Amino acid sequence: ILYVTKMQNAFAKFKDAKVIEAHAGQVFHIRNAVVNVLCTWELQTEYSTKFESVTTMNSASVILDINIDGVRTIMLGDSGESSTAYLNKLYGAWLESDMVTVAHHGYQGANSTLYKNIVPKIVLWPINKENITSLLNEARNVPLKNADKIWVTGKSITIIPLPYNSDDDVIVFEAPVLAGKNWEDVYPESK
Repeated sequence: ILYVTKMQNAFAKFKDAKVIEAHAGQVFHIRNAVVNVLCTWELQTEYSTKFESVTTMNSASVILDINIDGVRTIMLGDSGESSTAYLNKLYGAWLESDMVTVAHHGYQGANSTLYKNIVPKIVLWPINKENITSLLNEARNVPLKNADKIWVTGKSITIIPLPYNSDDDVIVFEAPVLAGKNWEDVYPESK
């Protein structure tokens, strides 16, 4: 309920915006990005006997395939085991991409087969650096070791200009909320 209220408050700031419910198969064109919706919660129940409860909504992330200027990224969010089963069964090796966001911070969600299908060159890992070593050695995450780069993005905001050329292009800065400030205080235009 807390998150629903926060989302409703955020939507209220954009009174003229249209809210679109995402469904697998939808394709959105936003400037130079092509966004394919690969999986939503309703498909997960079809492909797993271990479907996580959607009452928490924590394992029912929308999974996206985003292509920006020829750079393909699979965004797994907090997807759970049922999403993994669905993606592996329906898409398999077609998922091969340049980048991936690690599912559920690496604690659960994706399995090693999914990461082997994605074969990312760059891994975007939303976790604190202190936790990365033990998680990287867990069986489901081991295939991520084959990536050229692993960006740990836990306590910062990382901006990677695309197409990615070098580490010199990457901008990292601390999120205001992590410094005890509100976004609105630092960026008043976001009110």
